[in-house]
Amino acid sequence: MNREAWLTEVAKMCEPMFKGYTIAKYRVTCGWPASGGMSPKKRRVGECHSHKSSKDGTHELFIYPTLENPLDVAGTLVHEMAHVAAGVEAMHGKGFRAVATYVGLAGKMTST
Repeated sequence: MNREAWLTEVAKMCEPMFKGYTIAKYRVTCGWPASGGMSPKKRRVGECHSHKSSKDGTHELFIYPTLENPLDVAGTLVHEMAHVAAGVEAMHGKGFRAVATYVGLAGKMTST
């Protein structure tokens, strides 16, 4: 199984965590961030791009190949899925926090 297939399978298994929230159409892949992928201090490990930036109207979730531990990958994936559920425009604000804490994420919202 390749990384994208594994990520997609994990995402599907995590969807029930978002009961009561609508998760719009999304696609998961492993790839590098628009910026900050190799930053020594503020390294980004995942990104959620709005459905508006995708030709077919799909949210694009990127998990970076710098993550190796499957639990870290799954946690990052859930964080990015929370962006889809909250709406990308919520960024890391109240709406995102509500979804993130509902699904069990904790801590600073930019690095849950």
